[in-house]
Amino acid sequence: MAVPLCVECSMCCNGSIFSRVPVSAEEQARLPKGRFFTKADGALRMRLGCNFLGEDGSCAVYDKRPKTCATYACRLLRRVNEGKIDDGSARNIVSSFKSYVAKAKEACARAAGEDRAKALEGKDADAAYAQLRVWRDEGVKIDPIKQDEARFHLHVLHEFIRLHFKSSYRKSG
Repeated sequence: MAVPLCVECSMCCNGSIFSRVPVSAEEQARLPKGRFFTKADGALRMRLGCNFLGEDGSCAVYDKRPKTCATYACRLLRRVNEGKIDDGSARNIVSSFKSYVAKAKEACARAAGEDRAKALEGKDADAAYAQLRVWRDEGVKIDPIKQDEARFHLHVLHEFIRLHFKSSYRKSG
């Protein structure tokens, strides 16, 4: 049996597309301790990458997951469900996405240099690039050409997300 597309992808859960998801107090209460926070306006959110996401891409709290998670269908999944794209093509898009993520993260590591690249491990591409900017602002020498290359790869990644997954993509903080 093939792995479901959403489990193979899991980008809506791992922080690649969204940085947070709204949850209700009732949803928070039925979930194990997670990465919850309250915004200044009182709205409750859960930070992503979700700590309930298994290494295989499956949800460890599937039956208890928030309504937003249960009802969300990315643009790619909607296109598959509508018969506008076949499953094999969708899986190729997911594979390409993962390649773009890797290229953006590698470019950030090259810009950081060997002595700081390890500090970027485990960060998503946006966070890695943000760290480059922090270091630069703190006076750490960051190669401007390599930083521009990292920004380029991040831009390509964001456009790919906008094109295939989230039509109004905007990385939220």
